[in-house]
Amino acid sequence: MKSKFNIIGRVLAASAFSLFLTGAFLQAQDADEKPKADKKIKKERSAKSEVAETQDADTDTAPAAFAGKKITSGAAFRNGVMRSGAHKGAGPVASPKIKWKCPTGGPVFSSPVHWNGTVYVGTQNNALLAIDAQTGKEKWRFETGAPVGSSACIANGVAWFTSTDGTLWGIETETGKEKLKIKNNAKGTRCSPAVAYGVVYVYADGVSGFDVETGKKVYSAKGSAGNEAAVAMNATLEIHPTKGAGVNAHDVSTGETVAFWTGLSSSVNNAAIVDDIAYLSSTAYCNTDAKLPSVSAVDLKTIKNLWNERAEPHISDKQKAGIYGSPAVWNGRLYSGCDSGFLYAFNTSDGKPSWSFKTGGQVRSSPSVGAAGNAVFFTARDGNLYALNAETGKELWKLDIGHKPEGLDRESCLDSGAWIHDKTLFVGSADGNVYAIE
Repeated sequence: MKSKFNIIGRVLAASAFSLFLTGAFLQAQDADEKPKADKKIKKERSAKSEVAETQDADTDTAPAAFAGKKITSGAAFRNGVMRSGAHKGAGPVASPKIKWKCPTGGPVFSSPVHWNGTVYVGTQNNALLAIDAQTGKEKWRFETGAPVGSSACIANGVAWFTSTDGTLWGIETETGKEKLKIKNNAKGTRCSPAVAYGVVYVYADGVSGFDVETGKKVYSAKGSAGNEAAVAMNATLEIHPTKGAGVNAHDVSTGETVAFWTGLSSSVNNAAIVDDIAYLSSTAYCNTDAKLPSVSAVDLKTIKNLWNERAEPHISDKQKAGIYGSPAVWNGRLYSGCDSGFLYAFNTSDGKPSWSFKTGGQVRSSPSVGAAGNAVFFTARDGNLYALNAETGKELWKLDIGHKPEGLDRESCLDSGAWIHDKTLFVGSADGNVYAIE
């Protein structure tokens, strides 16, 4: 019998999910102080405008193999390794102005990450930069010898990221000095790592995990070559797409396959996990209806595909284009951009369209939500940073930060996603600058 998903290892799945309490354990804390070790995690809810404030998990929730270990302390791409894309702060909801801009020396396609008063960002000029969040002054610069399209994961005083020569780097956040350098054999990747239970997980022909202190490989899970998607995680599972096939769910401690859902995602888009549900967006090449982009939802408790909907039902098939940005999920909506120039909002209950907004260029960035301001922020390849009302899709403002020269598109593309901290937004640009906008 044909099915849109295949369940593998039911016994393993049952034991893994008996440990599963909530995916909110891994939601990043966008704060100026590190969380206290004994502070309980707050649960993020998709149906309400709440975003988790703490990141350290109660150790009782860890799988048996990681007993006594915490998940992480820090921040990661998409505001946590659950990759929801929702931030507690408001961001600039009206009359935006540039607070500062920091030149990096090369185009910035990665998305900035803010932690403890510092903005971390990769550049095509072969470096990771640490920038003072208040002044925009460069604190340090670490040269990699290859472009950095990866966004950093900040965990326990170390910035983890990849460079396109296939290297996984661990850099001390206080000093900018190298802690670990791991050859990961994934050339060209822009994968953003995830850190949990003392292991850094990263994609390279499958997912590999390395001990954060020794660099020793301690984890391996099946996958495909050429994958740029960030690994998404909850307390017991890591979830990643397989190029041209579907989406895998693996036990975070063993790498064993818990489930495989066919035809749901692409090699560049990571899942967003909210309330035990993984939300996915697909390019035009890797979903159940070939050449038609789609969005999907999978229940991580029951291992069921809840829904799979076309992303652009209102336009002709010939006009449809791929989705190359990862979704944001907040307050009952999934937000995703498309090469057709639209940003879409879908209802998380059934995947049906809520609203759409047309820009002047491809939307390949991953949108970010400022929960306190009820706004969604994203960049488009028309050179603009946009702010929309998250509920209605009404434009709040747009700001030209691309400064795209006439006749240059892909070479000057604006693909960086935004990070929101309080009323300030941080974003990179192909013009070589990182911007703080308030």
